[in-house]
Amino acid sequence: MFSNDDAMIQAAKHGDVDYLEGGGGTLPPTNVQGLKDSGWVIETGPGMTENDFIINSHKPLHAELLDPKLREAFAHAMDRDQIDQVVWLGLAQPAAAFIPPADGVWHDTSLQPESFDLQMANQLLDDAGYKRGSDGTRVANGHPMAYNVITPTDLTGVDRTFQIIQGDFQQIGVKLTQRAEDSSAAFDEICGKDCTAYDTFDLAMWDWVPLIDPDFMLSVLTCDQFGGWSDSGYCNPEYDKLYQRQGVTIDPGARQQIVHQMQQMVYNDRPYIMLNYVNVVESHSKQWDGFLMSALSSFNNLSIETMTQVHQVG
Repeated sequence: MFSNDDAMIQAAKHGDVDYLEGGGGTLPPTNVQGLKDSGWVIETGPGMTENDFIINSHKPLHAELLDPKLREAFAHAMDRDQIDQVVWLGLAQPAAAFIPPADGVWHDTSLQPESFDLQMANQLLDDAGYKRGSDGTRVANGHPMAYNVITPTDLTGVDRTFQIIQGDFQQIGVKLTQRAEDSSAAFDEICGKDCTAYDTFDLAMWDWVPLIDPDFMLSVLTCDQFGGWSDSGYCNPEYDKLYQRQGVTIDPGARQQIVHQMQQMVYNDRPYIMLNYVNVVESHSKQWDGFLMSALSSFNNLSIETMTQVHQVG
């Protein structure tokens, strides 16, 4: 275990470790070329990790965040391509559905990321009546549209991603301020008193690493997950009914249709604005082989194949 990326990379280059995990974005993309130059093998492919922009969907500090048109405007102010190129160096793809493409048939391919269009975002906010103040910041319900965005300090790429979003939001008259906290403090602030209130924050950024079966990820957005996995406070009884149906539907095709319908519902309601799907990026020394790459990395909780096949070379 390493407390920071620099220490981990130096240990790899000095031969103190043989493998760097990549399933949850552990290996920063900025270190990939340096490891290649040091003779390490880089493996990459579609991954399950996804990053999201969370909008409080229960009782935000500022009620206008519940406005569907505002959320739509926010989605059009997300430059996912720039984030993927600048932050992830091309090792990520723009996201739309909250079930990632690496999950195969469960991913709804009909959902596409909203276009990056600041003119459209501004028009949506204008039409919704959010006028600009003297300093260019819009006003909603008598207060400037200025919001804190909670970010966990251990999330790879979050600081640079926030900076890109912050700059674009400034162009639509919305002021964002980052509040970086360790993961425990960040989640405590998100879920509020007794972890059920969801009334102490407006916006946040985090990631998910879903399992291969979509049930867990689908469950995160149910009303029952208040005080559990919910990080948005989203609660939609119609969504919950679909969740229960998919859980007892035996026919794979019929279940797939329900799972896709749930993704469409979340896409429309936008408790999350999905940012990107991050590739698995892992690395190992040339002294070892037999790693079996998967969307959850070579070492994961669903397979022992790498553990039984990995071996020294030469």
